[in-house]
Amino acid sequence: MLVGQMPRNNTPASEALEGLNRTSGVLLVDDEPNIRRALGRALGAEGYDVIEAGNAAGALAAIDRHGSSIHVLVTDLVMPGMHGDQLAKIVSQRLPNVAVLLISGYFALRGFDSRTWQQDWATLAKPFDLQVFLDVVGTIARRSTANAVPEGESRPFGTGVEDATLARSPNSRLSGK
Repeated sequence: MLVGQMPRNNTPASEALEGLNRTSGVLLVDDEPNIRRALGRALGAEGYDVIEAGNAAGALAAIDRHGSSIHVLVTDLVMPGMHGDQLAKIVSQRLPNVAVLLISGYFALRGFDSRTWQQDWATLAKPFDLQVFLDVVGTIARRSTANAVPEGESRPFGTGVEDATLARSPNSRLSGK
């Protein structure tokens, strides 16, 4: 189910880590180094273990090294080579319990068919307020652990909890694609 606006979660993102093991983390993928660094710093300040990658190939290599500690994938939608939605499909197959947040300023472009995305993927349009970003990551991190699929089983494509499409925040602190 798509919604126009996700209510602000007043729970600090650090509380989302309750119930996650100490090695849990966020895989952050964005080809814009300044955006990636800013988001990575903000997530780290909230207590997340952040693994950064500048493209899909780097993200897949990170999954090979750190797969069991990744609970959230935050990926830009439009990147050179493999796009974020394609990356998210592969990551979701390899790590069925991973929560996905697609970020982009290009959601309205032709060629991106959200009907092929899993229903439980969240989306956030750039530019966005940093606190909104942290709130969404906290929400999907909690959702990831609540909807965990036992190891060895797979999550059927297109099932899960609601997808949140968030409107652009007028108080954006980040800009981008």
